[in-house]
Amino acid sequence: MSNRKISETLKSSLVESGVTFYYFGSLDSEPTSRLDGSALQQNDMYWDTNKKSLIIYDGEKWKFISGSNVILVDEDYTVTDANSKLVCKAGDITITLPENPMQGTIVPVLDGTGDSQDHPITVEPSGDDTIAGDDKLVCDTNNFIVYLTYIGTNWLPVNAVE
Repeated sequence: MSNRKISETLKSSLVESGVTFYYFGSLDSEPTSRLDGSALQQNDMYWDTNKKSLIIYDGEKWKFISGSNVILVDEDYTVTDANSKLVCKAGDITITLPENPMQGTIVPVLDGTGDSQDHPITVEPSGDDTIAGDDKLVCDTNNFIVYLTYIGTNWLPVNAVE
C-alpha cells in the first residue's frame, strides 16, 4: 500500500456525494461571494477566526455550526466520537480515524489554518482499514476540507474540496 495525497485524491479517486459546497478556509469576516466572484451557495463554509467556529451558509445567511461535536485539533488526535467535525488548528499532525465505525460513518476534517501545504495533516485509519485503498491520506492542500466516509474496511474521501 502507499500514501495518498489529497491533491491526488481530488484529481483521481474523488467520489461525488451530490452535495456541493465551497470551503473558504480561515477568515476573520463573512465572505460576500465566492473567490471567483460567483454567488454564495447553500452549504458553503468557512472557519471564523474571531468566533473560533465553523460557519455555514444556509442559502440566505451565515450560521454557526456549533456543539460538542466540533473539535479543535492542534496535536495528534484519535477520533473516538464518529460524529465529530475536526478543525485542524495546527499542521504536521496525525488524525487517526475511529476503530470499528458503523457503515456509512462520516468524519469531516478541515484545515483551520490555511497552511497545510507547508504543514500537512495526515489522516490514518485504525487497524487494517484503508483510505481509498492506501495506508494514509496526506492533506497537503491549503484550506482543504474532506469528508471521509466508511464503507466496510475502507474509508473513502467524499467531496474533498481544495
